[in-house]
Amino acid sequence: MCSWRQHLSHCAILSGLLSLWMDLTSGMVNIQLIPQYPVIGESVTLGVTGVTGRVASIIWHKGPNTNKEYLILTYLPNDPSPLLPGPLYVSRARPFPDGSLLITDLHITDTDNYIVKVQTEKTQEQASVTLTVYERVSKPKVSASTSQPKENDTFTLTCDTRNAERILWSRNSVSLPSGPILSADNRTVTFSRVTRGDSGDYRCEAENPASRSISDPYTVTISYGPENVQITGKLYVNFGSDISLSCSADSVPPADYQWRFKDGDLNPKQNTLLIHNASSDKQGTYSCVVTNAETRLTVTTSVFVNVTAVGPENVTITGLLHMHVGSDTSLNCSADSLPPPTYRWRFNDRELNESKTLQIYNATLKDQGNYTCVVINPETKRTVNASVYLSVTMEAANNGGMDKGHIIGIVVACLLLVALVAAMLYLFIIHKQRKKPSDKLSMVNIPATNASYTQCATVWLKWTYISLQDVDKAILLGFHFMFY
Repeated sequence: MCSWRQHLSHCAILSGLLSLWMDLTSGMVNIQLIPQYPVIGESVTLGVTGVTGRVASIIWHKGPNTNKEYLILTYLPNDPSPLLPGPLYVSRARPFPDGSLLITDLHITDTDNYIVKVQTEKTQEQASVTLTVYERVSKPKVSASTSQPKENDTFTLTCDTRNAERILWSRNSVSLPSGPILSADNRTVTFSRVTRGDSGDYRCEAENPASRSISDPYTVTISYGPENVQITGKLYVNFGSDISLSCSADSVPPADYQWRFKDGDLNPKQNTLLIHNASSDKQGTYSCVVTNAETRLTVTTSVFVNVTAVGPENVTITGLLHMHVGSDTSLNCSADSLPPPTYRWRFNDRELNESKTLQIYNATLKDQGNYTCVVINPETKRTVNASVYLSVTMEAANNGGMDKGHIIGIVVACLLLVALVAAMLYLFIIHKQRKKPSDKLSMVNIPATNASYTQCATVWLKWTYISLQDVDKAILLGFHFMFY
């Protein structure tokens, strides 16, 4: 079945032919418009049907009756000059022998009632028809009461078009739901409390019997928010690491973001915040201020970020812990700590330097004892100690022999021992001479073992290879050898 919306001209012709066939079979004069809905600038045929017998004359009138002032023309098919114009004749009108009338280049003024009289040899019949000349509808355009409607506001869309007899609305290519209110002529659609669900592409379609046209889509975006504002990120960070926070919100159009810390604004103005190398002064409340420029609503949310110091832990001391007199060493202290800790050294409860490394040069026996590393975290104020025992010995293994210091010490001790023995011998002899001048000098027993003489002899030989630069050290070692 045909619709006037589809293949309008074809349907009109088919309809006219069907009506013509019906009139011929009925024997009644009738007028059929072809096409049924003519348009300005085009043509229409007022087709006469139902005429029987030979046509003698045809008379056309335009108006309410057949008075002379409404006469368009008289047509005599059998006359050499068949056309006789009337008062309302126009050159765009053209009669046919069967009684039909063609009007070309239609004007809106052609709209009227048309009457035809057909005279045959036997009868005279009359028929009328109303001709309506339509203007094509103009392309519709959708306009809005505001370009940026806010949620819960009243909002109206208007379809601007001409020559339309019917207007239809759609959203996203689907008919409108029942919520919006349509005007009597469907030219406006009103939302009493618009919601974000009313966003979409709106079109209006304008129609009349002769033409139809549809508008371009008009995109409606409902402003709302900000809502559901939240901050994500680590709220516990280690000293020296980064603080990274992200702020999000539901908002149309997209919201503006501003970060604040301790009542001061931070830059840049974006939804993410990154602070490098966090310290204790970066601990506190961070606020995200979210603003919608259209709704003019502002929402603020806050979180507390903790900057955590760690340690000190795993305190260790490394270095040479067994050394001999005159040698050097260094003790190194280390610990796991955030922020980096401070170091202090103690020796037998005596404060030394504040350094991670302790240097000991030209060690003596007095350098032997407990060394303590004191580690302090400046943030947590936590203190952890670690201790080691440093031993200092007289002898040092060197392929079974002695170093120069020990050799010099033994030589000096031997010399002092010889000197002491000589002195005692001298005193003994003087004493004997005073007591018994004639007596023979007795031998003095000197307490010395073969091992002592052998050691002294051995040391004496080695003494020949010792440089004079070690004499001061040798004297001290010599006294140590004698009395210890």
